[in-house]
Amino acid sequence: MNWDTKVNLFVGANAYACITECGVQFDIRLSPGRKAATALRDYAEEQRARAACIVANAERAERAALVLDAKEVKA
Repeated sequence: MNWDTKVNLFVGANAYACITECGVQFDIRLSPGRKAATALRDYAEEQRARAACIVANAERAERAALVLDAKEVKA
C-alpha cells in the first residue's frame, strides 16, 4: 500500500510535526532537545504502550461481562 506520507516541521515556541497520510492530517508536538525523527519514534512507542493498556482493559471488561452473564444464568 502506498501511504504517501508527508511531514512538515514547524518550529516556534514549540516544535511540531504535521503529518499527512491517506487524507488524514494530524500534528504531534515534539520533545525539545531531540532530533525530530527520534521524537517521533518516542511518540510512537508511547502511543503503542498506551494502546496496549487500553486493549488489555477492554479485554478485562469483556471477561467481567462474561462473569456477570454467568451469574445471571445461575440466579
